[in-house]
Order: sequence, then C-alpha cells, then structure tokens
Amino acid sequence: TFGEAFKFGGKNILSVIGIYLLWLLTCWIPYINVGTTIALKMLPLKMSEGTAINPLYIFESKYRKCMGGFLLTLVLKSVGIAVAGFFLFFPATVLSLSWSLALYYLLDAKMNPTEALHASNEATYGSKWTLFFVQVVFGLIFGFVAGLFGTLVGILIVSSIAGAIIGVLLLIVLIACIAAIMNGVSASVWLQLRDNVAHK
Repeated sequence: TFGEAFKFGGKNILSVIGIYLLWLLTCWIPYINVGTTIALKMLPLKMSEGTAINPLYIFESKYRKCMGGFLLTLVLKSVGIAVAGFFLFFPATVLSLSWSLALYYLLDAKMNPTEALHASNEATYGSKWTLFFVQVVFGLIFGFVAGLFGTLVGILIVSSIAGAIIGVLLLIVLIACIAAIMNGVSASVWLQLRDNVAHK
C-alpha cells in the first residue's frame, strides 16, 4: 500500500493540481459541479488504472449520469455511520471502513447503492485493522511533514515578498503531494480488495 500510494501519487501530482484547479473554476456551475465533484471523489479509480490522468476526465458525462446513485449511497452511508456513532466512536469507525469502497463499486461494478454497500462490507472483511493502521500512519506522516513545511513557509512569508511567493508555492506543492498520495492510498486499497467480491 505504501509503495503503490507513492507510485500512483508521484505519477499524478501535476494532474491532481490541474484537477483541483478545474474543479475550483467550475464548482459554481449548476449540474456540471455535481459531475465534477463525483469525478473528484472517484480519483482513486482513475489512479488505479496505473496511467497518468488527464485532468479533463472530470467533465465526462458518466459522472453526471450516476448522480442519483452516488447521492443515495452517500445518504445511506452517512445515516448508517451517524446511527453507529450513537454507540460511540469505535462502531462508527468500523462502519466507515466497511463502506469505504462503496462508491467505487457503484461506478466501477455498476452496482446499485445497497449492493455497493454490501460489496464494500464484504471486500473489507478481515482488513479493517490494516485499513485503520494505514490511515493512522499516513496521518502521522503527513501531520509531521505539514508541521515542518508550515514552519518553513511561515519563516519565508515574513522574510520578504519573494519569500512569501516561494512560501505560497511550496504550500501549493505540499497540498498537491498530500492529496495525490492520499488518493494513491485509496487506489491501492481498491486494487487489493476489489476482487474479494465478484463484479456483476
């Protein structure tokens, strides 16, 4: 997972910058913005293909076409996790990990929302501790790196105008790297677990 995350992320850092810029430029356009937001959530699926991503993929019509199923899956996930939250943190975390692949099954395997949630639960069975560990480790690594970069950027910003420009550019690069690698983590997990459930 760690190796693949950095491989997928490193290959697509510039693409991720382009994707987020395109999303920011179009997020105010009704209907289009739903499709681009869904495409953004499906970035790990694109990464799992193993090739450099063309940022224009976020405008593909298939993402707008699955709007209803996508929103229904999100609602079902949110309600289920919220109910589990009444039984404290641990059940909600387990359910969140259980359903973490549901949106990918919805789009990639053409399942309906309930089938996608069920498939995700089956695919992650026996792997939840690993998924939790990976999230914690990456969270700690990125927290440490972000702290170091934050200190460096703060020093640059107060030093001079040129330093401020360099600091902002470094911050953009850092955010892009983190976003690319985190999506790479999800892509790697999807590749490893998706075949635990037979696609329809």
